[in-house]
Amino acid sequence: MTDSILKGFEVWSHAQGVKSRGRVKSIDNISLEGIIRLRELIKELALQGRLIPQDLDEESGSELLKRIDTVLTSKYGIAFSIKLSRDNSTLNPLSFRYTIPDNWTWCELQDIAMFINGKAHEQFITEEPNYILINSRFVSTNGSVKKYTTERLTPLFKGDIAIVMSDVPEGIALVRCCIVEEDNKYTLNQRIGGILTCDELSSDFLALVLDRNRYYLQYDDGKKQTNLKKIHLLSCPIPLPPLAEQKRIVAKVNELMVLCDQLEVEHTNNLKTHQILVKTLLETLTQAKDADELQAAWQRLSIYFDTLFCTEDSIDQLKQTVLQLAIMGRLVKQDPNDEPASELVRMIEKEKGKLIKEGKLKKQSPLPKIRDDEKLFELPINWEWVRLGEFGIVFSGASFNSNDFNQQGGTKVIKITNAGVGKLVETDDYLPTNFLSDFEQYVVNENDLILALTRPYIAAGLKISKCPPSYNKSLLNQRVASIRLLEGNNYVFLYLQSSFVLNLFIERFGNSGLQPNLKIADVTNLVLPIPPLKEQQRIMSKVDQLFALCDQLKERIIKSQEIQGLLSETIFESAVALRKKLE
Repeated sequence: MTDSILKGFEVWSHAQGVKSRGRVKSIDNISLEGIIRLRELIKELALQGRLIPQDLDEESGSELLKRIDTVLTSKYGIAFSIKLSRDNSTLNPLSFRYTIPDNWTWCELQDIAMFINGKAHEQFITEEPNYILINSRFVSTNGSVKKYTTERLTPLFKGDIAIVMSDVPEGIALVRCCIVEEDNKYTLNQRIGGILTCDELSSDFLALVLDRNRYYLQYDDGKKQTNLKKIHLLSCPIPLPPLAEQKRIVAKVNELMVLCDQLEVEHTNNLKTHQILVKTLLETLTQAKDADELQAAWQRLSIYFDTLFCTEDSIDQLKQTVLQLAIMGRLVKQDPNDEPASELVRMIEKEKGKLIKEGKLKKQSPLPKIRDDEKLFELPINWEWVRLGEFGIVFSGASFNSNDFNQQGGTKVIKITNAGVGKLVETDDYLPTNFLSDFEQYVVNENDLILALTRPYIAAGLKISKCPPSYNKSLLNQRVASIRLLEGNNYVFLYLQSSFVLNLFIERFGNSGLQPNLKIADVTNLVLPIPPLKEQQRIMSKVDQLFALCDQLKERIIKSQEIQGLLSETIFESAVALRKKLE
């Protein structure tokens, strides 16, 4: 069985997912799904008695159970002898049993252990390292995050097991376990259970059984917080092997988990090395001084295209490079016959002046002259640097009364929660219909650009999107900005999605860690590189073409990873079937 697992390591390492669904799939957010499933299956095989061979000369699990009962009855008396009755909220442990080896036996946790409840220690929290408080954070981080307390209200001793009894829906801390490593050092917090057993049972084996046990996880309905009761914990079905076999199982599981750790580190390091390599080589494109140097850099890179662009992250980097080249005027050729961007800027200025005369637009104060240090790169011929407030109409939303909102109908409203990365997040938020005429200055039109002013960027990028047709003639709420372009809408949207703008805003807040809040002046003063209108159209056509190819490449990579995942499952199914056949 072990040989079968080892042979499948390479296949398992290629199956990937994400740690957090709300985040972009970057290197730091990659979850090596194959290795996670590998760990789960190693544990599953171990607890089915299929990971190591049995020794029929050893004391059976049923005899061991009697011995444990004698020891615990002698130690705890009636407190252990009287078993709890199950109420209607308790799942039947019999339905969670499966086939185990002949010299194993089934029991429940209350047959082999005592239980104690943790207590609140808030008033005794201290900075001094007196006693370690075992809470859900401590358990779920394998002890790396600690709190200290001056009192031990619920002391645990070496070999005792702490188990998390409460967590949010589908929380990853629920029924995580840890084993106490030494005496006189730990105390249990509230909603953490303590499992007390004896030397006749391996604490390591019992923790292996209890940690994220499927019986317990069935109490999590995915809708409300899970709060396990004492009877829920003590009713867990336990497959009990001979004591010597318990220790051999733990040793073999630890051996394989170490190999999983090594594989995970190696694969993650390879991914990070690959990411740095791709980033470095792509920078040779964006740093090229002219078309000839760019062409030469691309020819060098294209030789290794299949090797470089084989992950989702590398495809995302490639798309960002395409975007940067487009914004810098290096993706398509310039045509000296194009009307220069300066004429486009003058035309927009004239159109805005007309709107001001008609009373449709307020006259704005002159924006500051663009400084040389604000110009991010050298512009091609016929391009112009302008401020966003000169090129478009920028306004922020109104502070509507919270009592005026509803989710039934009326005029749609764009709130900060609607501001997404690249795409508006649609919700059922409305204001009264008459507000549309009462608040004309806050009306958003289809294709207006929507930018979050509070927390304007996340790991996935800048929260900039286009107003879709379904939100045409909607109202803009506070802490959101609308950018209306008279010309060049698609090109400016492309620019605002580039790393140039993202990095400018990140630097604006100095990576302070505080929640960033943009002022409307941060938006109007943003500097844009504007090409001639016809060149904008050529740029957008080329970007659309290249992005479509990138998306096709990414889709192939995703399909390949799905196949790797299916293949890894097949390897294990074959290994289990082979062992059954040999038995």
